[in-house]
Amino acid sequence: MGVIEATREGCAFLYEEGEYHSSGSGVIGGNAGRDTPYGRVARTTVEFGPGGQFRSESQSVTGMQSTLSSGGGVDSDMPAWVDEQIVSLGEMLARGRYVGESSFIGQPSLRYEMRTEGGSSSSGAAGSLFVFDYVVDNPFIRMEHQYAVLPDGSVQLERQWATSAFGVEGCGREGEAARSTGDAVAVEIGRNASDVHDDLVESIDAGCALVLTMEYNSVPQTDRMEGGDARDLLSWFVAIAGLANPENANGDDSAMGVPGGEYTYAGEAELFGLPAVRFEHSEVRASESGLTNYLNVWEFVRENPLLSRATVYGALLPDGAPGMVHRQGVSSLATDCGS
Repeated sequence: MGVIEATREGCAFLYEEGEYHSSGSGVIGGNAGRDTPYGRVARTTVEFGPGGQFRSESQSVTGMQSTLSSGGGVDSDMPAWVDEQIVSLGEMLARGRYVGESSFIGQPSLRYEMRTEGGSSSSGAAGSLFVFDYVVDNPFIRMEHQYAVLPDGSVQLERQWATSAFGVEGCGREGEAARSTGDAVAVEIGRNASDVHDDLVESIDAGCALVLTMEYNSVPQTDRMEGGDARDLLSWFVAIAGLANPENANGDDSAMGVPGGEYTYAGEAELFGLPAVRFEHSEVRASESGLTNYLNVWEFVRENPLLSRATVYGALLPDGAPGMVHRQGVSSLATDCGS
């Protein structure tokens, strides 16, 4: 298949798996017997050398517990591991009946369902409902949701499992035009940010104060800074503008609590009444209520990228409505040199 051929050409393979349980009962990784929700997401990247030879594997794990096991990851025998995934996909497809179109992590999907009688849940369930979603363009990206069906017909989420990323990255022809456009915009944003930074620092070095307005969840707050504090803050704003460029090692997205990950160009926008550009990064994380798809959005004023806004949206999988989690931005920035 295409994934194997791509790894033989030196492409990296990206695999992300997440799970959620409404209680810790029966969960591996030292959490068995807990009554609190348990959730984790493991993101694995596998690097290959010439001819598809396994070179290295790296994994990051996030979740609601302070200590989480790393999970299964990806076997170094890539062809055999992919064969196992094909078998797993086939077995999963055979478990339900098609009920219609759906959406999984923002991608067109197909949904299957299966019901069983008799519940093992302590909630007194009369049965279980299993819901399966498969992304149309890549069915390996899929999710299973298990609900307890209560006597009154309502359902209660008990467990989720998802493969939210499955494929190669950093190579291939697909999307090259879009990446090329995004890269060009990222370079422009970085250059413009540096130019604005240099002009402002020149004024600060001459004794002027930096006056800025930051917005936290749309509530503005104006501050005045001078000297080294002002220069340090401007440098940080330049680093934020650099996060859109994967080649920039100094990009910093920690302000929004967003893990590392490449933002992709998402088109033109308008910010604070000025022409702007938009970059996005999507990820799945575990929350108290279940696996949640987070969309992280950065917008930059094109001519002055130090004016920017970061917004995080979250939607519970599979069918939660997106809602704003957090927003902050810099809406004005100028120097005051007095009379």
